[in-house]
Amino acid sequence: MAATLDAALAGITRNFGWLYLWLVLGLVLFAAFVAFSRFGNMKLGGDDEPEFSTASWFDAVRMGALQINSGLNAVFGIPTTALAQVIIIVVTTALFVTSAVSGVDSGIRILSNFNMLLAVALGRHLDRVRCRRRPTSSRCRSRW
Repeated sequence: MAATLDAALAGITRNFGWLYLWLVLGLVLFAAFVAFSRFGNMKLGGDDEPEFSTASWFDAVRMGALQINSGLNAVFGIPTTALAQVIIIVVTTALFVTSAVSGVDSGIRILSNFNMLLAVALGRHLDRVRCRRRPTSSRCRSRW
């Protein structure tokens, strides 16, 4: 079964990966359009009770931690364990609390700057991994 699912994932990625990338880009552009249009200040939802329970929100954090942990495992080899997921939840909670306590404007700026640094570091790491696998590439010879 695992081999079948691996083959299906490889086929979907190979044939439809471009569609996924364009779809995500389209959704980001649409979200930016809505945010800067006249609908940007619109409140979503009413003043009634939340649609999801507290347990549902915590379960969503757990699933997010599992996805982050799986990504860290694929890129850096960090094991997918409950301890790693708890650490991820603690770190993301600390980032959220820091953002909330420092004020919305300052908190968003801090998180955005951190996110950009993290993206650059991840990009450099992936580039080095690629160059280790194919060191004869002209790009790799001139950079590293």
